[in-house]
Amino acid sequence: MAIPVVNEFLYDWPDRDGGHEFVEICVPADDPESVTVELEGWNLEYFGHDWRQLGTLDGMSVGPGEHLLVTVFTDGMWNGDEGTAALRLVDAGGHVVDTVLYGAPNRGDVADDRGEFAEGPDTLADSGASLGRYPDCVDSNVSMDDFVVYAYPTPGEENPALGRDTGSPDTGRSDRPEPPGTEPCSCASASPSHFLLGPLGAMLGLARRRRSTSG
Repeated sequence: MAIPVVNEFLYDWPDRDGGHEFVEICVPADDPESVTVELEGWNLEYFGHDWRQLGTLDGMSVGPGEHLLVTVFTDGMWNGDEGTAALRLVDAGGHVVDTVLYGAPNRGDVADDRGEFAEGPDTLADSGASLGRYPDCVDSNVSMDDFVVYAYPTPGEENPALGRDTGSPDTGRSDRPEPPGTEPCSCASASPSHFLLGPLGAMLGLARRRRSTSG
């Protein structure tokens, strides 16, 4: 069975991160074994100096070809500028399903899905840019090979093809959405669910974003 993976994430916004950071989860569309996965009891966790819970995915699901958008409504993920940071998806049984590393150096604190203390992409994303899989939703378990910087994030959508010569994002589309928090969106519930996190009681909201259609 094809399993969900972290497909794109934005971990640093130019101003305050609240409402703009996001994680996108996908399931491959072209794998005949892909099925819709119910994410009840699943968690997102992040690594800065140690592993901590970012939030739960209760009430959410993701199917083949879908791009589930999880919006973080507080400062959450580390920026990876002090060493390798990481993000991982953990199922209801506590098993790590997908791990993404970013930043360098890796001082032996965090291992990837192969059990190796590797490093993430060569280039970290600038503020407002994202790291995303290229090709879209393809996982080799090597973050440095799987992820590239997208100057124009595509939350809730397929990651675009890269420019043939420059390796830059394809900017030919005029309908590219802005990151969460910069435009109205229709969420799965009337208001985001919030989860109490950490000793300081930081709040994180998770919402599945649905694109609204104009009439």
